[in-house]
Amino acid sequence: MGDFWWMIWEKNVPLIVMVTALTEHGKVMCDQYWPPEQGTGCYGTVQVTTVSCQRHPEYYITTIRLQQQGFWAVRHVTHYHYPLWPDQGVPQTASSLCTFTEHVQQYLDNITGHGPSVLHCSAGVGRSGTFVALLWLLQLCARGIPPNVHLAVQDLRKRRVMMVQNIEQYKFVHQCLLHWLGGETSKPGCDSLAAPVPLHHGSRQ
Repeated sequence: MGDFWWMIWEKNVPLIVMVTALTEHGKVMCDQYWPPEQGTGCYGTVQVTTVSCQRHPEYYITTIRLQQQGFWAVRHVTHYHYPLWPDQGVPQTASSLCTFTEHVQQYLDNITGHGPSVLHCSAGVGRSGTFVALLWLLQLCARGIPPNVHLAVQDLRKRRVMMVQNIEQYKFVHQCLLHWLGGETSKPGCDSLAAPVPLHHGSRQ
């Protein structure tokens, strides 16, 4: 955890997106690396304080304050937590994840002068890859560029194997895009999905 928070400090990360529950079916999926609300913990040389937590029906937004031991500088990180996504699976509804993704995108649109954002699940490929693909394709839609799920996943897998881990997650990206394009959430500036190419089970490229 000390290494994690040092990375957050060193890279001046403004946003952490977590798309896993802490536990699932009695198995630890991710340790809670931030203190409880109104709590403070020291992780290595970084003092981490949970300032506040907004509880939405399906996700949480936590404001975290960071301070290096021995220094006066203070930074703030926003932590978006979506715990309803099962390991190697998909959320129950597209609308839930679309709403969460839009809120993350709105936050990204309003920050400047910071380093990269951090996204994680448990293994860092299936749910993380699916969320990256969805966020990327929604950004293209907003710019009027028709999304191509196959090409997006193919490009992600060239950079990290098994991004979008299985066929269910691949299909779910399509479902989310269709939900968004259908006008049930904020409608982006493009009218159609590019024709997808099937993703085979177990393919890595």
